[in-house]
Amino acid sequence: MRRVKFEAIAGMMEQRIRRGDYALGRLPSEAELAEETGVSRMTARKAIQALIERGLLSRPKFGRLEVAHRLQRTSPPQFAFMMPPVVSEDIQAWQWATENVVAADHGLLRTVVFSDWDDVLLSNAISGFDGAFLMQAGTVPSNEVIERLLHASCPVVSLDADLSSFGIPSIWQFPPGCVGILLDHLYELGHRDIACINTAPFNRVIQQRIDDWKSWCTQRGLQSKLISMPQEPGPVDAPAMTARRVVEEMLKAKYLTSTAAFCTSVWCAAGAIKAAKNLGLTVGRDLSVCTVNDEFLAPWMDPTITSLRMADPSAMLIRCVQWMKHGGAWRGSKLLIPKKIPLFIGDSTGPPA
Repeated sequence: MRRVKFEAIAGMMEQRIRRGDYALGRLPSEAELAEETGVSRMTARKAIQALIERGLLSRPKFGRLEVAHRLQRTSPPQFAFMMPPVVSEDIQAWQWATENVVAADHGLLRTVVFSDWDDVLLSNAISGFDGAFLMQAGTVPSNEVIERLLHASCPVVSLDADLSSFGIPSIWQFPPGCVGILLDHLYELGHRDIACINTAPFNRVIQQRIDDWKSWCTQRGLQSKLISMPQEPGPVDAPAMTARRVVEEMLKAKYLTSTAAFCTSVWCAAGAIKAAKNLGLTVGRDLSVCTVNDEFLAPWMDPTITSLRMADPSAMLIRCVQWMKHGGAWRGSKLLIPKKIPLFIGDSTGPPA
């Protein structure tokens, strides 16, 4: 009977190890394992010893028991997908793409949700996995955090935020200058007064999009209005509600007379469209609206929204996974961007009336 218990406990521990369950924290002691499983310490000790003999665990001299998957590569490589505690189609798209690439390479991906840059889960993830993909929440990491990422025991890649200037490989879907693709489209339609509307929480990504709009207008000698009322982080649709209210008030007051509006986020665009429709305007004729990063919503809105869409990141992710697995110096630019950013032309844009 005891033999069955010992084998069952060893099997349970092996599954946990291969899933990466202990990559975020320490392994249980003999006493803790015995208490968890309801067996004697002798039985727990036999289960642990069996895993040591299989090469899954190791016990350094005078050290704590640890996972030995770095010493023996029989288990698949394990990667962390580190993300903030927010829900968005954008983050889900990154997660699915990363999971597919890792699975195709016979690896395992584990999601790690961290609350801030000092979260212990972040520190554990960059030391317990074979590689870590980092999603940010718009805030810039401090120099101390950058140093930790650079000197982590596993390679780290930044997703959807550029940390390449600090030496960290980064994949950036919407790099500086991409806003010009949208604005050029509006210009070709005949628009010469293109407002910029922002109600999204302010961060460096939003600032870059506003700067791109300003630079584009300056290059063409155009003068247009910047309407920026950034919201504090909150409900996902808060920027839409604020944009609807602000744009509706400005249209009524004849303050917003532009024929087109570039919105910094899809939720801001949704609110602006709602405001125009509430006042009986035809979006795409009386007011054209476009945005960057539609979060896969543009084709399903009414009207469909002209936007820049997320390109397939698979090729860039494959390069990162291979670098994480095989080590060595990173070759070439540490900033990876799509060769072409998809432009979706929806019903929300058209020639000015």
